[in-house]
Amino acid sequence: METSRRNFLIGTSIVAGSAAVGGYHETLGKAITMQRRGEKAKDAIYGNAPLTEIIQKEGKIAFSNDYVVKPSVCNGCTTFCSVRVKIDAKSGEVVRVFGNPYSLLSSDPWLPYKTPLIESFKATSGFKESGLEMRSTACSRGNLVYEKLKDPFRVTTPLKRVGKRGEDKWASISIEQLIKEISEGGNLFGEGEVQGLKALADTKTLIDAQNPDYGPIANKLCVLGTADEGRQNYMVHRFVQSFGTVNFMGHTSICGLSMRAGEAAYLDDFATSPHMKPDFEHCEFLLSIGTAPAQAGNPFKRQAKLLAKSRTGGALRYVIVTPILTNSDSIAVGDRSRWLPIKPSGDLALVMGMIRVIIEEERYLKAYLAIPSDVAQKTLNEVSFTNASHLVIMDGVKKVRFWWMLPRWLM
Repeated sequence: METSRRNFLIGTSIVAGSAAVGGYHETLGKAITMQRRGEKAKDAIYGNAPLTEIIQKEGKIAFSNDYVVKPSVCNGCTTFCSVRVKIDAKSGEVVRVFGNPYSLLSSDPWLPYKTPLIESFKATSGFKESGLEMRSTACSRGNLVYEKLKDPFRVTTPLKRVGKRGEDKWASISIEQLIKEISEGGNLFGEGEVQGLKALADTKTLIDAQNPDYGPIANKLCVLGTADEGRQNYMVHRFVQSFGTVNFMGHTSICGLSMRAGEAAYLDDFATSPHMKPDFEHCEFLLSIGTAPAQAGNPFKRQAKLLAKSRTGGALRYVIVTPILTNSDSIAVGDRSRWLPIKPSGDLALVMGMIRVIIEEERYLKAYLAIPSDVAQKTLNEVSFTNASHLVIMDGVKKVRFWWMLPRWLM
C-alpha cells in the first residue's frame, strides 16, 4: 500500500512537473545551450558576460584595456539618474550601464564628491569583504535604455506621412525639406492647404475679435514638448517666446500636473510648482494614492531605497490605494503595508469620505492645528506649524466651519 502510494505521488509529480515546464521548452532550451536572441553565446560557461572593466587585487586597481568606463546621465525617465557606462574600446558601443557611486539617486550610501576616482572603483568592487554595501545600481529601464543607441527601429531621419491617416505609410525626408514645409505650408498631404509657421507668425491680429481672450493668431501654434533633456529652455522655450505663442505643453502637463497643482495650492506657490515627496525616514504612516513608491515615481530608485529602509528598520507602515497590485505591497513586506484595490475614478469619493469622517469624529490633532506660527512651533518643540487656526470661522459656539479642510470649488 505504501509503495503504491509512493509510486502514485511520484507519477503525479512527474506529470505536474512536465505540464508546468511544457510551455517553457523553448526558453529552457535556449538557457541550456546558452542562447540569447537567437544567437549562440560566446562562452559555454559565462555566456555573453563581458570581461570585467577593472581588476582589483589587494586594494590595487588595474583597468582593462578592452573597456572604458565613463560617467553619463540616464535618459530612461525624467529622474535623469547619474550612471556609469561601460564602453567596448574597439567598437565604441555601450555594453553595460550601472549606477554612479557619487550619486544619491543611484547609491545609498553614496560617496562624497571629494573621494578620488580610483577609490570609487575600489569601493564598488567589494574590497575587504564590503559586499554590496557600496553597490550603485541602475533600474531595469536604465539597464535597457542604452540599447536604443543601436536599435534598428530607431528613428534617425524626419518622416512624412505619404498616405491617408491610419495607413502607416511614411517616407524619409531631409532636414531642409522638413524646415521648408513646416515654415511655408502648402498642400503637403494632398488633402488641402496646410498653414505653415509663416502664415501664423502674427502677434497683432486677433484670432477672434469677439473673443479677445484667445489672443493673436500666433497662439494657433501649440508646441507639444516632451521630457526636458537639457535643450528645452534654450531651444524650445526660446523659440516659443520669440514666435509669440503662449501655448506650450511640456512633460509636466501630461504627467504630474494634478500633483503639482495640488501641492502648489497647498504651499501657495504657483510660481515654482514645487515637487513634494514623503518624509520616508521619519514617517510612521503613509497613504499613497495612485502611485507606488517602490515601482514608480520620481526619483524612483531613491524612493524605493528609502521605503525599504524605513519599513525594515523604521516605524513606517503604509497603504497603497490603486486599482492594480504593485511592487509596493508584497509578501516580503509583511504587515508593514496594505493594498486597497479601489475602483478607477473612485479616489475622490474615498478622500472626501475620509475628510468627512475626520471632521465628524474629530480625528484631527487639535493641538497641532492650533500652532499658528514658527514662533509657537519652536516654543512647543514641534517640527512644523499650520495655518489652520487662521482659516477656521466660528459663528457662535455651536457652529464651526472648517474652511481649511475643503478645496474652494467645493465650498
